[in-house]
Amino acid sequence: MRCSKCRKHCPEKLNTFKVLSLALPQKTSHKKAVWTLTECLDELTKRKSMEDFKCEDCSTEDRACFTMETSSVIKKAPDYLALQVLRMGCDIIRGANGKVIDCVSRKLTDTLEYPETIDLAPWTKDLTTQVYELYSVVEHKGIS
Repeated sequence: MRCSKCRKHCPEKLNTFKVLSLALPQKTSHKKAVWTLTECLDELTKRKSMEDFKCEDCSTEDRACFTMETSSVIKKAPDYLALQVLRMGCDIIRGANGKVIDCVSRKLTDTLEYPETIDLAPWTKDLTTQVYELYSVVEHKGIS
């Protein structure tokens, strides 16, 4: 994480996981799309901006909010990989000043394509090869 004003890096935050939650990439229209597992992993690890961040080094009372740049990386690939794809989206509603004023939730009906094997190395910190073979898929159908 890095402040967009003073460029200072904040300490790394480590999260352990048994199930890696992936989001479908954001799209600009409501048309149904086809995504790949690789695109979801790219989405997880790409650089993102968080608005209204207060940097401890450069913020003052009159200038407290900046944008924080952040990204995720898998530090160490697990022995067994379980993935969960988050199927809820949010239509963001912004005010005249551009600030987010509301978010309307909706279920995403996009298609996800996944390979029978995947090497997690491109998304890990040490780039160590870790190939996983598909064992099973569970698909929830219905409301929610």
